[in-house]
Amino acid sequence: MLTRAVLQRFRVLTQHTNVAAQIGRSLYNLELTSAYRQLIGQCLYSSSVGVQYVTGHDKNERNKEEKENEKRLTATERLQQLDEQGLKRLKVLKLEYEVMQMREPEAVPENMIDEYWLEILGKNSYFARKRQYSFWVRKEKQRKSVEEKKRKRTEYVKERMAKVEESERNNEVGNRFLPRVSEAHMDRFYISKLANALLHQNPTLVLDMDYENYMSMREITNLHDQFWFLYGKNKRIQQPFNLVACSVNPVGEFMNRFKKVAKHMNFDSFYCEMTEKSYLDLYPRDRLVYLTPDSRKVLRYFDPDDIYIIGGLVDISQIKPLSFTKAKKQGIRMASLPLDEYLSWQKGSKALTLDQMIQILGEVMVSGDWKRALQYVPHRKVCNPLYGDQNDTEGNLSEEAADGLYLDEGNKAV
Repeated sequence: MLTRAVLQRFRVLTQHTNVAAQIGRSLYNLELTSAYRQLIGQCLYSSSVGVQYVTGHDKNERNKEEKENEKRLTATERLQQLDEQGLKRLKVLKLEYEVMQMREPEAVPENMIDEYWLEILGKNSYFARKRQYSFWVRKEKQRKSVEEKKRKRTEYVKERMAKVEESERNNEVGNRFLPRVSEAHMDRFYISKLANALLHQNPTLVLDMDYENYMSMREITNLHDQFWFLYGKNKRIQQPFNLVACSVNPVGEFMNRFKKVAKHMNFDSFYCEMTEKSYLDLYPRDRLVYLTPDSRKVLRYFDPDDIYIIGGLVDISQIKPLSFTKAKKQGIRMASLPLDEYLSWQKGSKALTLDQMIQILGEVMVSGDWKRALQYVPHRKVCNPLYGDQNDTEGNLSEEAADGLYLDEGNKAV
């Protein structure tokens, strides 16, 4: 609980700046919503210049051991530790959910688990909760669609097997001209490609997973889905990468979701290294290249000796140059894809998903043709996916590109 002296201090500060007024309102919400205070660590501090409002975890307030212990708690345990005000708010939110379910059954998910209630407790406005409900409804529809496809596939396989058995009993000769390639055969083929990539030391692609503190639960869920899309695309490209996920938080939300999927897998056939170490501890700094859309330096062609880094970041709510700032602070090279040279951008940010990035890099690595590689950019983001005459592709080194891999927008070597 906040003391009277602290409240009086912020009351004085609200008379000077608008920022302090926002802090006072946030303080009031934190005082009433204890569950929200448990989810998002906040620190309010004053200085000679003014007052700054800092969101996220605060290392000065709580030590590292207490944070890790809090992260290890499950959603059910966190709900059980709510105080009286938090339980009252949870009861009101459940009543609101029941009313919405009666009025608009399609606007809310059918089942609400403890993780969902914990997420809803962090939403202070009705519209924020409604958007979160609609997101879960879409996820439910996708899950039901996948289950329905699996059911139909199982029924189809049973019918086919029954027909084959019946034809064998009747001594009928079926179509044996083309051999049947099963999914198990294709999986073994893809796994062999990943094993050969590791054996022959194919180019390494690093995923920087050090952005979990900047993402919401919904964005972390999208990142988890994109990771598995990337892993599947890496098996199917012509020359797979050696995937390495660095700076992975072992007790974070991403790993919790990853373990739920991985418990049904055979790790002997999983070819992606997951490590808590940073890429600076694993690879020499002069070989690292951070791919960020905010860089002025353009990647002209793919160098297999370089180690390219992709930021594991999904920023739906706000777009900030986090990867650019991090790479600049660490003093490593940065580059962006030549999107403006081949595509006429229409809407949206130039940040691509993980699976789109690995498809583009895989095509450039094999063919060196940016025109073919950038076909994996979603067409909804561009006016004309392939406009202009691009006969002189950057896959063949030009005289300017021979001076250096990374050229700025004025075609000057850097």
